[in-house]
Amino acid sequence: MTSPVAHRPASLLPGAGRSQAPTRRLPFGILPGLLLAVLAGEGIGCRSAAPPAASPIVAPGVGAETNSVPVVPRVRPLGGGQGRIVQVQAALRFVVLDFSLNTLPMPDQVLKVYRAGQCIGEVKAGRIVRDTTVSADILRGDPLPGDEVRPQ
Repeated sequence: MTSPVAHRPASLLPGAGRSQAPTRRLPFGILPGLLLAVLAGEGIGCRSAAPPAASPIVAPGVGAETNSVPVVPRVRPLGGGQGRIVQVQAALRFVVLDFSLNTLPMPDQVLKVYRAGQCIGEVKAGRIVRDTTVSADILRGDPLPGDEVRPQ
């Protein structure tokens, strides 16, 4: 009895036409790393431009060539229980106060309202609080958005 493989032409036999030398393949996990290394070596990756040179801020009315003194911005942090009025509902006689980075007032606490350093009115903190904002009833005065509020 003859084997069924013996009757096939040589070109149809398994492994026919291929060299019998073992081939070496790189594992798939190495290929992405090699590709990344080649791209990084070629300089194709992200490259940021050098930051522009900062020009000094010159005080208004002072020539840059004669007296270029940098102006330091004045940051006036709110301290303690200070806040700002962010919304006014004059018809309903209440305001919304923002106390970002400051302690919130207690409910029913009376706060003074200041505009340009002058006391212009009073508000009473309410019980409605959301994040850093508090509602307050207007007791006296006509507050505007941007006015400062402080405890008595």
